[in-house]
Amino acid sequence: MYIPFTEIQAITDHGFGSNEPVEPVPTLLQLKRNLADWAAELRSGFGVAIAVECEMQSEHLGTLEALRAHCIPITTSIAGDREAYKAFARAVQSIRLAVADEPSVKLSGGRLQITTCLSIVDRMRTTQIQDAVEALL
Repeated sequence: MYIPFTEIQAITDHGFGSNEPVEPVPTLLQLKRNLADWAAELRSGFGVAIAVECEMQSEHLGTLEALRAHCIPITTSIAGDREAYKAFARAVQSIRLAVADEPSVKLSGGRLQITTCLSIVDRMRTTQIQDAVEALL
């Protein structure tokens, strides 16, 4: 079908279907490497070792990698803020990424658990995750 350019008034992207991945899916080894790299960045940024872990179910690798990518700018931002840096370094000894039915951010016993969901529409945005993390500190 040909549509003249001058006739187009708007383009709407309705996204992908529910079973189509929109994020690249890393291999299990690549996700482990990415988590280790992030842990090294955290150690450098906060001056203390902060373990990073996640569930390693193959069907969630893409979702977890997307969550990790959203969390890196958050921890980088916190490391650059003097007060947030101190609070984070004192409160967090490990970060666990997970996938569940509902997204959430929880801090318990030194473990910061950041949970996302499979549905892209229902996931927390980077700013929402950052606000939730900072509220826990």
